[in-house]
Amino acid sequence: MIVRLLLALWLSCCSVLATAAEWTSVSERDGIAVWTRRLPGAPLKDFRGRMDVDKPLDAVVAVLTDFPAYAQWFLHMREARVLEGTSLADVSIYLVIDGAWPVRDRDAVARAEVSQESDTLATRMMLLATSRKIPPVAGRVRMPILQSGWELTPLSPTATRIEVIGSADPGGSIPRWLANAAVVMMPRETLKGLRRQLALPKYANPDALFARDPLLRDLRAYLRMPGDIP
Repeated sequence: MIVRLLLALWLSCCSVLATAAEWTSVSERDGIAVWTRRLPGAPLKDFRGRMDVDKPLDAVVAVLTDFPAYAQWFLHMREARVLEGTSLADVSIYLVIDGAWPVRDRDAVARAEVSQESDTLATRMMLLATSRKIPPVAGRVRMPILQSGWELTPLSPTATRIEVIGSADPGGSIPRWLANAAVVMMPRETLKGLRRQLALPKYANPDALFARDPLLRDLRAYLRMPGDIP
């Protein structure tokens, strides 16, 4: 329950290049590293997870933009779907996190933001909560603030470094020490799920997936991949 609520309340996310405080390594096994840090004034620790995969950048992007499949691999994600939008400028995503009884499910409506560095092709994919688009849903707590994201760095044409970073405040009466311990599980289990998802045959041909959807065609036209011809 604690992990689910923490996941639902990711409050801020920024580039892993921002170093307002030193990261402390807390776990490194099975090819996944996890760090935490304490920022001045923050109620809980930030968290950061990283893994390298033998998959090209376009395959990773294909998984991360396959929102209906999030429930298959993203820790405690009950539902994720595109509400509206046919271009990067106007897309809205609806997310539902399983709260686990007696905690109610959390939901959010988020806009997507994507950016890419021209020299390294490092790609950042963010979801930022907005109060627009859909009225409150009975039985679910709307998240007024949500920022979460990924940084994807090509290591070669066939390998990618994947990082996720964020901070959380579960609210309520959950002990701080227990909540801080749970933040380590969130990036680890989500990255493990992402690695399993990347192995599925459906992501072996990312361009075919991009071609089926106007939004993904728009995204693919914006992004450069290591194998693209200049």
